[in-house]
Order: sequence, then C-alpha cells, then structure tokens
Amino acid sequence: IVMLGFCLAFHDQVYAAISRFTTMIAEILQISNDIEPYTDVINTTQEKNGISVTLNEIILTDNSLFVSVNLDTENEYDDVGVSVEENIKINGSKYTCDSSSVYLKQNLEENDKQYVLEWIYNDGVPLPKKADIELGIVVHKQIDDIEGEIFTFSFSTSKEELQKNTTHLKLNQKISLGKNEAVLRELSINSVASSLKLESDKLSPEKEQYYVEITDMHGNKSLYSLIKKEGELFTFQNDG
Repeated sequence: IVMLGFCLAFHDQVYAAISRFTTMIAEILQISNDIEPYTDVINTTQEKNGISVTLNEIILTDNSLFVSVNLDTENEYDDVGVSVEENIKINGSKYTCDSSSVYLKQNLEENDKQYVLEWIYNDGVPLPKKADIELGIVVHKQIDDIEGEIFTFSFSTSKEELQKNTTHLKLNQKISLGKNEAVLRELSINSVASSLKLESDKLSPEKEQYYVEITDMHGNKSLYSLIKKEGELFTFQNDG
C-alpha cells in the first residue's frame, strides 16, 4: 500500500509537469493553459539544399497566426535562423503582413532549433473562421544571408473553437493621455492571446509609436503593441 501510494503521488507530479505544456507553441510562449483544443497539428517536413524545416502546429486567432517549426541542417552554421515571408495567401488571395514576430525556444541544453513564428494581420487581411492558408518560412544560414531559402507550406485551419472560448469584456472607461483623453472600449482574452480596443482622436501612429502597459492583480506587467487602426478605434495585442 505504501509503495502504491508513493507511485501514485509520483505519477501525479510527473503528469502535472508534462501537462503544463501540451504543445510546442505553449512551451515556447510559456503558456501554462491547455491550448491543445485550439491547435491544429500539421507535422509536415520539407527538405532543400541540406536544410530541413518541419511545420508542427498552427493556431489561428482574431488578429494573428501562430506557427511552430523545427529547423535542422546538415552543416553547422553559426548564425542560422528563420524569418517569415511577408506575403501570405488566404483562400487563394495574396496579402501582405508587414508585422511579424519570431520566438526562439530558450533551452541551451538542446541542439535542435525550435521556433514559434507569428504573422500579425493589418486592416486589409480578412480573417474567416475557416481558411486555406499558404505561407513562406525563410531560413537564413548566416547574418548576411538576406534572401535566405524559402519553404512554402499550405494547410487548412479554423479559429472557431478559440472564438467560442474567448471572453470579451466591455469596459468603456476613460483614461488620461496627458492633456487628452481616450476610452478603453473592450478587452478580449483567451488562452492564447489578448487584445485591447482603445478609442481616441489624438493618436497619430504615422508619426509616433504607441503601446499599452497592463499590470495584473499580482503585479505582473504586460506590453500590448498597436496592430490595427480603424478610424479612431485602435487595437493593441499582447507581445509574446
């Protein structure tokens, strides 16, 4: 009985550690929530000129697309890395996403290179609930390898499940912007991302850069960057 109790207790600890990160996207972005229900697993590998790129998982949100990839090369390169191709096809139409992020797995003990790439959409990119997507992942062998090697992947995905589990909080609270005012209209949050809508006629993103700093009840701070402008309504999304 003592042995059995010890084994069960140990098993619970192991399960808790394993279940904390159920996907590569969650592990790299340090998301402790279970995001597996919103993740489409692709596991498609392409090889070209001694470079192998595996597209593992994808998550489509209201404002962005997250993709986790593995990079493997036959030769050792000192500064090998990845970036995103700015053009992306959605349901056969090509759009330009000029805002993107690359997150690298922070584990120096592992030799394999794992990344999460994020395409952030602007006003001109539609976001249907279900979409056929074609995108390019660029591998750079060195810092001066500007053009790099492009790997093109095609897949279908949906954001319906994530939308069902997104909370929208209507705020309508005024905040001070120096001598001016703005109105916080809405905060949306789910297990993957969070966005904030702010209304103001005093912001000039063509001239200045803006971000919102949010502090939670535990004192943790998060930065939200501007990703969309619709008239006087500005959408900010959390970084990372």
